[in-house]
Amino acid sequence: MSELVSPGLSLTSCAELDDYELKEFKWNLSHTKYKELKPLPKGQVKDLDRTDLADMMISYYMEDGALEVTLEILKNMNDLAERLKADMQKCNRIFNLSCFSYKM
Repeated sequence: MSELVSPGLSLTSCAELDDYELKEFKWNLSHTKYKELKPLPKGQVKDLDRTDLADMMISYYMEDGALEVTLEILKNMNDLAERLKADMQKCNRIFNLSCFSYKM
């Protein structure tokens, strides 16, 4: 991945989730191992709101890792992955750079 990433994409994706989806996202976050990235401890994510959850993911995984984990979980959760992918493509167009090397 490139060093240019929008940390707001993880927060935007979390903001799109309704309360049930957020609970499911947190469950997946504490049970999903993606590549070399370990799941976040359940006790640390359980009571976080959307903003604090995005902040924790970025501090735990860094921006690139947080986006990768978010995309993987949303893919598993279905249609929200397509919204994140579209936002990532917008980022590429806005900056006219390859912000992301992720290929679906």
